[in-house]
Amino acid sequence: MGQLERIRTVEDDLRVRILTCEAEILFFLRDNEGRKLQDLCEVSKYSHVTIHDYIRKLTVAEIIAKSVFEGDGRRVRYTLTEKADKILDNLYGHVDKLG
Repeated sequence: MGQLERIRTVEDDLRVRILTCEAEILFFLRDNEGRKLQDLCEVSKYSHVTIHDYIRKLTVAEIIAKSVFEGDGRRVRYTLTEKADKILDNLYGHVDKLG
């Protein structure tokens, strides 16, 4: 079970939101590297428009990177940058201590 799923379970049990949209995107990409926007939208509690806006902001801030699928320049996948990976390593350590 990935970190996003663990936090989702806690959110559902407590009936409270823990993750911001940005955090949800980062946790999802950490657990599911190189995925499409639609993949995130399918598991997210946020709207497609909200996720798209934050994806764009995180890309501009160089926290995530986008690349096109081989052979289909219209399909885009997202990955974490090295900068984000280092920060999430630390955050994952803290979340593991809670579980």
